[in-house]
Amino acid sequence: QPLALCSPISDDDEFEAPSVQLPSSPDDDDVEPFEDSPKEKSLFLPFKYLEGDLVWAKFNRRPWWPCQITCDPKQGIHSKMKVPSPRPCRMYFLQTVGEVIESAWVPGNVVLPFEGGHQFEDLPVLRRRGKQRRKTTSHG
Repeated sequence: QPLALCSPISDDDEFEAPSVQLPSSPDDDDVEPFEDSPKEKSLFLPFKYLEGDLVWAKFNRRPWWPCQITCDPKQGIHSKMKVPSPRPCRMYFLQTVGEVIESAWVPGNVVLPFEGGHQFEDLPVLRRRGKQRRKTTSHG
């Protein structure tokens, strides 16, 4: 599982991938290439958001809320894959914006880019899986 390390990056930084030659095994011909396996592909979904990005997120039974993608202080990363899981997905660590600050790991499917407060009315209504509670009202 690739880790997204949180560290300052400047334009002057150069990245060079180390070249490592692994010994070949006699069974290499029987192994399917990574690109041809949709199940494996889902384990390494690309980053949609980076540390510092402003987003809308829906979690902890609150309405859609402005948040910032940030670094998990315990793990030192801002994103990870939810594995093992029957439904693997990319998770993002975020922090709410406002007076009460909460932090949480949130699945990428409930995170949307933040462009401004005007988006609030157009954000999707998400329904929880399982039984839906009906609001009962009594009229006097």
